[in-house]
Amino acid sequence: MILPATALYGALLTLLTVGLAANVSRNRNRAQVFYGHGEDNPLLRAQRAHGNAAENVPLGILMLLVCESLGAGSVLMHCFGGALLVGRLASAFGLINVVVPARVGGIVLTWGSLAGMSGYALFLHFTG
Repeated sequence: MILPATALYGALLTLLTVGLAANVSRNRNRAQVFYGHGEDNPLLRAQRAHGNAAENVPLGILMLLVCESLGAGSVLMHCFGGALLVGRLASAFGLINVVVPARVGGIVLTWGSLAGMSGYALFLHFTG
């Protein structure tokens, strides 16, 4: 079974998550804080950006896999995967740089794509 959307967005979202983890390490070294976040707000924001990705990205990749394995169309999978990727990028940017509209937009895109894929998976399951 070929799953091109899952492969593409899974790889890109994983790279994003690894980049966010590296940003946490960079901030830890800068602040000389190796446990928790101390009182360093940039480190805290870096941790939360990575944590938010770690919380949402696996569900997104899983739902891409489920929908694609149930026969979802390529265009719709790229819409869901693209929305999830843009949402995660916007959310991380907004969190790290304290840009509230980017963060809110990222959350809306992330949760919307997750909910949309879940609903679509249920639709495919019960109509397929």
